[in-house]
Amino acid sequence: MKAVVVVLRLAPSETHRFSEAVRLCGGLAAGGLDVTVMFEGPAVLALDERAQEDRGSEISEALGLLAQVGLRICYDPGEARTYGVRVAGSPATDALDRSRMREILEQAPGRIVFDARDEAGPGTAAGPAAWS
Repeated sequence: MKAVVVVLRLAPSETHRFSEAVRLCGGLAAGGLDVTVMFEGPAVLALDERAQEDRGSEISEALGLLAQVGLRICYDPGEARTYGVRVAGSPATDALDRSRMREILEQAPGRIVFDARDEAGPGTAAGPAAWS
């Protein structure tokens, strides 16, 4: 099975691209890829237990899709603390230190990165969805 790591570095409340990226992860998994999802930087805000309580939100629905297709979300608990996030207890999340996340990313045969710092269009080398 082909594998891909999808890294989200987007603030969930600031852009619709966050929810689109999460839905893309579900689609990749449904298409037969082995998908690892990593939340970095402001993306960890989506894991906050207060955000999880808002079950009608677009973010909550997108995260529910990941759970439906059996995908797990990796995050760095130190980074979550930096953002003041209390991660809701969920079997769909894996707390990994930054070095382990880097190791997984480096070993991945495919990577897609959604980063708010990128200004170019999706799918471009410098764009919000960069594939390598």
